[in-house]
Amino acid sequence: MLFRSLHHCSSARRSRPSAEFGAMAAVMRRWRQAATLVIAAKSVVGRNVGDPGRSFLAAHGTDWPHPALFDYQVLLLGRSNRSSFMPGAMVFPGGLVEEADFSAAWKPLLSRACDSSKCQQNFGLPQTQWPQDRAPLFMRDRSDGLPAEVAFRICAIRETFEESGVLLTIPMEDPKLGTCHNDFVKDVAKMDRWRQLIWDDATNFSRMCTTLNCIPDIWALHEWSDWLTPVNYPVSPNRYDTVFFITCSNNLSSAVQDNTETVLVEWLVPSDALSRFESASFWLPPPQLYELSRLCRIPSLELLQNFSKKRAAQHGTQRWLPVILQGADGILSLLPGRHYPRVFG
Repeated sequence: MLFRSLHHCSSARRSRPSAEFGAMAAVMRRWRQAATLVIAAKSVVGRNVGDPGRSFLAAHGTDWPHPALFDYQVLLLGRSNRSSFMPGAMVFPGGLVEEADFSAAWKPLLSRACDSSKCQQNFGLPQTQWPQDRAPLFMRDRSDGLPAEVAFRICAIRETFEESGVLLTIPMEDPKLGTCHNDFVKDVAKMDRWRQLIWDDATNFSRMCTTLNCIPDIWALHEWSDWLTPVNYPVSPNRYDTVFFITCSNNLSSAVQDNTETVLVEWLVPSDALSRFESASFWLPPPQLYELSRLCRIPSLELLQNFSKKRAAQHGTQRWLPVILQGADGILSLLPGRHYPRVFG
């Protein structure tokens, strides 16, 4: 049975009082907000999905499912060793939100892909039943710009394109065709130029979409989680409030690092990525380690797609603040709802 959620959520819709929002906005300015995208794409790896004759655990005795059980892979990027935050780590694509992601310039483009009656609110995105403590970054308001649910999706798509070259868009002339990724663009050199232009100035992302007659496929992204950097995180003094989205695709797109922020790209089965982390082949930051572990519960792309879509609409996302405890032989990262004895060391 698939796990419903790792959070305790209320199914009641919640209003957003202006006084509460104002106080929360003042606190939120202390954290840099960002968006990350987990891309799960169909692959030929999982020929044995659902095979009752194959053990759920890997043959070499790890705690992770055998890679052959999966019919999808996820995109991971190797960060540059010169990065100020998590240098050398393997991460999902993503980065800081920009004012351009909230720009009203997106409205004419996004309106092309939804019915006029649905464009009035969040451009047809499913209405999430907010838990009482829904992730505060979605409460960020722009009176003349885009809703936060839309802007953070644009951020995730933009950053994914900048860092990996994977472009999640739908064609403007026929939005019902669904996500076409970057396969419709044959001129690699042209796309590389756009990646650099967008890296220099995020407002160029909307200009690129207008020029190429495509629309960011915000409808393919579903809320997955929200992570706040721990107060006493030992690796970096910077703190980020990062929403994780997930999208499932039947196309495994080619990806290329930008050789600035990212120096490596790999499509990996979740359990394979975890095994390589355990063998010290590369390093996964705690959020990536945890999210890949969650994916191991759902080796089928179709089930993952159905689950993530339903869960996002019904439960939304809460923000997690891990608590770091330093012990004599290692570090513990405690999540909400988890406890540890007071005596520690």
